[in-house]
Amino acid sequence: ALSLRARDLARNASFEAAWVTLEWILIAALVLAVILGVSRFVHTALSRIVVIRIYRDLQNAIVARLVTLSAGQLLDARRGDLIARMTQDLSRAVNGVIQPLYSQVILQPIRLLALYAVAVWVSPPLAVGLLLLGLTVLYPILRWGKRIRRSARKRQSALAEVVEALHQLFDGMRVVKAFCREDH
Repeated sequence: ALSLRARDLARNASFEAAWVTLEWILIAALVLAVILGVSRFVHTALSRIVVIRIYRDLQNAIVARLVTLSAGQLLDARRGDLIARMTQDLSRAVNGVIQPLYSQVILQPIRLLALYAVAVWVSPPLAVGLLLLGLTVLYPILRWGKRIRRSARKRQSALAEVVEALHQLFDGMRVVKAFCREDH
């Protein structure tokens, strides 16, 4: 019965009908590609605008806080540490945390829910398996995250020491030159 049905469909099919269908598929693919490109451009532009504004606001907040500190507090702080925090930390925070967070907080939950809904629709046991797999993957990520944060704090402290040493070098260059102590 199936082969007879297939034979009837083959007799009724025409090259022209297949070509029209293919043209519609190509037009739909082209329209979807244009929509995807425009939406990616808009997403990138909006996320950059948001990130730039966040960066500016954080810089202004840090400067406002530094201005309110007493002279004693500023004397205790190393200049290199302050400069590193104003430049490196802020840049890393914005580029490494806020920008991806902005994209991930908005887009990824929607994608995950859509994909999980498809998994539930295709196969509920598959959806349960995916949920269990996701939970088992989440645990090591959380553990490694703590180690990475500790390592990042150590690296930031080392970078602050280097920046402080450079600042002292540049700050004391006149004194060194004045007393001819370059070798020392």
